[in-house]
Amino acid sequence: DLTVGRPETPLVVFDKDEIDSVMIHGHDGQSIHLAKKEGKWTLPDKGSFPADQFKVENLVSRLHGLKHGFPVTQTAGALTRFKVANDEYERKIVLLRDESELAQFYFGSSPTMRQVHARSAGSDLIYSVKFSIHDAKLKVEDWINKDVLTFPEKEIQKLEISGLVLTRDKLTTTNKTDVDGKKSTEETKLWLINPLSPDQEPNQEAIGKLVRNIAQLRISDLLGETEQEAFNLGQPELEWTVTTEKGEKTSFKMSKHRKEDYFVVKSSSRNTYFKIPSYTGNQLKKSTEKETIIISKAEKQPPLSEPEKKQNTP
Repeated sequence: DLTVGRPETPLVVFDKDEIDSVMIHGHDGQSIHLAKKEGKWTLPDKGSFPADQFKVENLVSRLHGLKHGFPVTQTAGALTRFKVANDEYERKIVLLRDESELAQFYFGSSPTMRQVHARSAGSDLIYSVKFSIHDAKLKVEDWINKDVLTFPEKEIQKLEISGLVLTRDKLTTTNKTDVDGKKSTEETKLWLINPLSPDQEPNQEAIGKLVRNIAQLRISDLLGETEQEAFNLGQPELEWTVTTEKGEKTSFKMSKHRKEDYFVVKSSSRNTYFKIPSYTGNQLKKSTEKETIIISKAEKQPPLSEPEKKQNTP
């Protein structure tokens, strides 16, 4: 009975394009609900916060592609021993369409690396399949879209931060010639700073790094929609406003959590408070220092050579 069926048969047959809801349950009562809303995966238990589209689609594809091979066992006691019983498992994953169940998987112990014991609902046959429990994590932070605060760097036209206004300027030259001798214009974008004294100028390299840090700011977790005193945002350590080429403005506040080793960020575009790692917050703060993004013109003057020194000596 254990060798019945072809080894390359799908563990569960379903149409992956019909799936609009995924439920992941753990043995300790934890669970994650992922649902498709207007064609995008979200976390409905977190106010339909955007999920990581690639991760969810990858999970559904992995489940769709599981082949069951030959059964390991089907005895009643084995369900508990291999942790794939109805009430004892490492993971139970349910796939639905319009709240109707299309597939259900039980995953248990791991016999070897990248292999896990599994069975489908309604069957006592246990198989060893290519899957990892780590592909079905149970923490919200593992499924959220961590790029919700990012911007395309080239679209940032103005940045207001640390009492300064940084504006992207365009300088056009016509001295570009290709291999065929054809001339074309080459557009170079530099940053202007206001206010700036006559003996100062923008440090383009440092500003570029700052803008990248702003544009690529990734969150690590959600902190809910209610502000807490420990967030320390009443007197934020850093505030900035981004204006895009389309004129869209987004403001941010950031502070170090009073009790934990991470920073809290609030964006005007969302009701949620976000967690970012301590090293990310510190790096961002350091890149905004005025002495870093503004340099003295005198500092750029090359040192005098020995002949020049003698010439300038009375």
